[in-house]
Amino acid sequence: MLFAVCSVIFIFMILVFTHEFGHLFVAKYNNVHCPEFSVGMGPKLFSINVNKTTYNFRLFPIGGYVRMAGDDETYYLVERDMYLVIEGEKILSIEENEVLNSTYVTIKSIDYIHRKITYSINDKTCSLLLHEDAYVLLKSKKKIYISPYNSMLASKKPLQKSAILLAGPFANIAMALIILFSVNLIQGVPSSDTFIGTVNSNSSTLKPGDQIISIDDKRIKNWNELSLILNSKSDKNQKIVFRRGEEYLNVQVENSIMLSPMMSRNIGSVLTSTYQDTLHYSTILIKGLRDILTGEESLKNLSGPAGVMKQTYDIANTSTFHNLIIWAAIMNLNVAIFNLLPIPALDGGRLLVIIIGVIVRKQIAPEKEGLIHLVGFTFMIGLTILATWNDLVKFFH
Repeated sequence: MLFAVCSVIFIFMILVFTHEFGHLFVAKYNNVHCPEFSVGMGPKLFSINVNKTTYNFRLFPIGGYVRMAGDDETYYLVERDMYLVIEGEKILSIEENEVLNSTYVTIKSIDYIHRKITYSINDKTCSLLLHEDAYVLLKSKKKIYISPYNSMLASKKPLQKSAILLAGPFANIAMALIILFSVNLIQGVPSSDTFIGTVNSNSSTLKPGDQIISIDDKRIKNWNELSLILNSKSDKNQKIVFRRGEEYLNVQVENSIMLSPMMSRNIGSVLTSTYQDTLHYSTILIKGLRDILTGEESLKNLSGPAGVMKQTYDIANTSTFHNLIIWAAIMNLNVAIFNLLPIPALDGGRLLVIIIGVIVRKQIAPEKEGLIHLVGFTFMIGLTILATWNDLVKFFH
């Protein structure tokens, strides 16, 4: 039980860390300041500060985020009543709580390029520049430094923004590929040639290492052909010609004989098998999503974080370690594909907004984009609640 619980926590932490670190790495590569990186949600367990980024690790391993410069300031400030602390004719801080020597104003707009804030006070509109160390201080005591414009996500070109958004899902895909490649390399993949790996029958003639040449005088070129013939419902014994070393032999075998191929660690075969596995597992999820969208699959079958955790627990508790590792790869692919859906608030939705902006040749205003993603976020919360309800119904029935 302890192993199963630890497996659930570890797999979900790896999922989240991989996804968010993908965003973080590419964002920093493009000189976007990232004040906060968080793995998990809820109460903070511990945090460390490295290279101007605070890395938080929280209690519940069901999500995470990377906060990039410019993401929070606009959301919290525009059309908000705040208190300004002014130092040397520049705004030092913008605070939700009243503090000594502060001025109560309504924030009207923010010009991040010129680091200037326009605000209204007593029906009068004024503008002031931001101090180089200016910050926002919320009621929760959370401090958000207002970064220079060239270190904000909004300042980057569409291609750079797209790369940052795609980095999270691509990191999960890369993790899945690494897992599947490692598993295939360690245990080997079925060889396509006709050498026998194992024999599951009472035959004392065929042995591992023998090479099948023909069956009933039909030349066998690869294992797929061999498998098709052996699995055919023939009611007669089969004549098999095989090679052992330099010697060619033949034998009559019963139609129930079961052979398996030799396992290969050839890099080419391992890469091919890894690609095929990745494509197969991805197709399963895409088909499931398609069936739900087209109504072929009921929303009652939709599972949320609780259901996925339960499934992970069951695999860890009752199945093999090999299956658990494969499940971890499948989960990474699921996270990648889900986040690429063109739903606002997801990476795919944010990417769609960028593409629309490029097509119309006009960047969507941050306030409007924030509203779009808020709608998407609300939709996702509703979907999560529905999926969690489905999971609870399954648990208690």
